[in-house]
Amino acid sequence: MKTLLRFVGIRIFLICFTANAQTYQFDYLTSYKFTFDGRASNTIAYHNSKDDSYILFVYRDSENEIYAHLTDNRNHKSHKFKVAGNDAGSTILLKFTYLSSRPYNRDPSRFADYGYRFVKTDSSDSDNVRFRVEIFANKKKKKPITHFDLKTRKSDENNFHFFRNVIHPFEFESRFNIDGYVITHANWINFTNRVQNYQLTELKETDLVLEVPLK
Repeated sequence: MKTLLRFVGIRIFLICFTANAQTYQFDYLTSYKFTFDGRASNTIAYHNSKDDSYILFVYRDSENEIYAHLTDNRNHKSHKFKVAGNDAGSTILLKFTYLSSRPYNRDPSRFADYGYRFVKTDSSDSDNVRFRVEIFANKKKKKPITHFDLKTRKSDENNFHFFRNVIHPFEFESRFNIDGYVITHANWINFTNRVQNYQLTELKETDLVLEVPLK
């Protein structure tokens, strides 16, 4: 399996606009290994630990070109960037160039009736608690429609959304949350009763600021 980028010693460059721009800040980068139906891939994302309303994914397209896709749930926009990466010794130089924007329309009514139950399944190690998250079609239902089995690592910050951000369609479902933990491993029995597996392979602090022109 190809590595998307070696996230070691990253330096960030970007194309800056005038003051008439929307600014996005990212202070953490994660990489989750995603396995489903015998196939594996890496999901690489940038996050803001203090603001879970937007997320930036980095990916390769079918022609092996690197792009980034920023989804802004608060302003209902998505933005696309071209990413150039060049090796400079032990450092990778990343350059983000803004390409385009389009509307992003998430229907929150899909989740309005969902009920959530969070159960500790193993708390023998207080720094690495295990949880089961059961999700119900509504609060009156007794049988969950799907569930997650989670392995965690304790965190001084609320970094649960680092994991939730990469789980479609729960990216911005704020009630799906456990304060004070990073998710290191997850098994999701999805809506079709198939297993999706997520393994945290990288978590690091970063300093990325992107600007998008206001139109």
